[in-house]
Amino acid sequence: MARSYQYVWAELTGVLDMTGMDLARIPREVFEIKNLWALNLYGNKLTSVPNSIRKLTKLRFLDLGENRISRITGEFSKLSYLEYLVLEGNKLRTFPNGICSMKRLEVLRISDNQIRALPQAIGSLRKLRVFDIHDNGLGELPINLFSLRNLRHLSLGGNNFQSLPHQIEKLKNLIRLDILRNPVVEIPSTIKRLRKLKTFSSAQDLSLLPSSVREFLHRRLPWN
Repeated sequence: MARSYQYVWAELTGVLDMTGMDLARIPREVFEIKNLWALNLYGNKLTSVPNSIRKLTKLRFLDLGENRISRITGEFSKLSYLEYLVLEGNKLRTFPNGICSMKRLEVLRISDNQIRALPQAIGSLRKLRVFDIHDNGLGELPINLFSLRNLRHLSLGGNNFQSLPHQIEKLKNLIRLDILRNPVVEIPSTIKRLRKLKTFSSAQDLSLLPSSVREFLHRRLPWN
């Protein structure tokens, strides 16, 4: 009875919260809610996203965080209205290419997975403002990432980066940059051209950098 009421409420509001319900699959009733715009499935036991997800054409918010998802269907790309997507804390080994078709996406949180590379097509997400991909297995960034001029927050902590590309300067609207827990040995001098940068999180020894760069970053360390 409680679940029946939950679906009726979702049909009225367009919002469905199924957080922490130990779901191993998404109930088929979910895909019948035509006006659903926000779906929260955080903290369940999902291992995949079914093809039926394509039916939720009005979805703008989707939280699939802290599940066991290792595979995402190609139908995922049909969610063209999606603006906020959470996939953190799953078992993804590759970046789901369908995400790159979500041209309205503004927030993408895909940290705590096992992703080792990003596709060049990431550059098609022109509206992306927040990109959180910390604690994966990344060692480099695709050049097209630096065409994301609306990007404000970029979290790269807990990966395998040994340097930051000099193209980082192209992210003119970047406000927060996190590279903690990386074996970073090189920070380009071009980083000081990020005039809007307010927070720079890094455990690197800044004393080895040129004085102008060192002073620029030191003022932006979160503990200062």
